[in-house]
Amino acid sequence: MDINNETTTEITEEVYREIVEDSSAQIPEYAPAYILAKMEEIRLDTAHIDRAMAALESFQVNECPNGGQGDAARANAILDIVKCRETTNPKILSMLERMYDDLTKPEQSQRDKRVMEFINNPTLPPSDRIALFEKYILNS
Repeated sequence: MDINNETTTEITEEVYREIVEDSSAQIPEYAPAYILAKMEEIRLDTAHIDRAMAALESFQVNECPNGGQGDAARANAILDIVKCRETTNPKILSMLERMYDDLTKPEQSQRDKRVMEFINNPTLPPSDRIALFEKYILNS
């Protein structure tokens, strides 16, 4: 979205409902418990593997003069679907892990905030900032 030349990633409830195709859906609150539940949901979701196995089990062998090359292509297509899903899941889990880490990392202490404000203060010459930093921060 581009509002007043600013890029935003916020999604309205209405747009979210359209995305998930559920008219009663609400944007989830991204809390550690929610993220852990999504990770567990991904871990337990093997429906794509079950469907692939069922497709392979019900596979009708094609009696053809070229030695069943079409059968191999169909089997490889099913395999590729499972591979793609199994490649995507670790990426999703990695993103959820980073979100979890961001939500659970300890709040920055007041002292740390003051240190960062001090370090980023451009009004003092660098040599003065270093001297004050060493005197008051490192020795405290």
